[in-house]
Amino acid sequence: MSTLHSLVLNYENPDLTSAAVASLQGTRNPPDSVLVVDNGSSETAFERLRALLPAAVQVLRLHENQGIPGALNAGVDRLLRAGPDAILIVMNDVRLDGVDCGALRDALAGEGVGAVAPVQCRADAPTVVHTAGGLLNDRWWTTSHRSNGASTDSLPDRLPDADFLDFSCVAVNAAAWRAVGELRADFKFYWDDVEWSLRARDAGFRLAMSTERCQHSVGGTMGTGVNPVALARSAHNRWATQRLCADRLSLTARVLAPVREAVRLVVHPRTRRGSRYELRGWWRVYVRRMGPGNFRGI
Repeated sequence: MSTLHSLVLNYENPDLTSAAVASLQGTRNPPDSVLVVDNGSSETAFERLRALLPAAVQVLRLHENQGIPGALNAGVDRLLRAGPDAILIVMNDVRLDGVDCGALRDALAGEGVGAVAPVQCRADAPTVVHTAGGLLNDRWWTTSHRSNGASTDSLPDRLPDADFLDFSCVAVNAAAWRAVGELRADFKFYWDDVEWSLRARDAGFRLAMSTERCQHSVGGTMGTGVNPVALARSAHNRWATQRLCADRLSLTARVLAPVREAVRLVVHPRTRRGSRYELRGWWRVYVRRMGPGNFRGI
């Protein structure tokens, strides 16, 4: 059987992380090892984390918060030194109770598969799907989740490949990671998994979906409240991703997306706040030529 190592990302939430680790270790055909990456937590939170984790769990402490993609890159780099065939990335607000990691290994062995993800269900409603694969509308440059809100009973026995995979829970072929490269650390959070997925597809890799089901407390890591900085960062990274992919988009597609946001700003009062952030993000990326690393909040 192929080797599968795993990592769980922690920041200031040792109880949530230790529960995620416990669920990971309790899966069928569990990963060969578990690494927890602490992304710059306080000394108190880090000490509690170490006290809660089993002795067999490795811990990589980052003394400064490097954002989600930066921390994941550090963890994957550490795990790759052991020469695994694949790496399972898990956010600490995900539970894998009942998941068969052997099925994820088998899916990764499929022809051309670079990464595979289980179906994510809502932790507060385990029979309701959060995502059965990410979808990207490259005309309006918007993302959505296949079967979001649907019952798990409505899912087919085989799921089509995704346009992008949500890195809240994803198993990545080690060879694909090396070929595609790391996540863009300058994104910090939001759209980093979309951008990586698009590079993977351009490199000829498939992004597969498994019918295995995990539970995701959506927003458990990032929070569920309306955060102006998060809205601004998401908008900025959306357009930065589009600009990075400009050579694969038609001029019409590049023009339509910001025009749509301008129309929504005028016509749809409920979406005006979001559209303002989107248009500001477009201006910064396309007019001021600001990359993700030049983001300056709101």
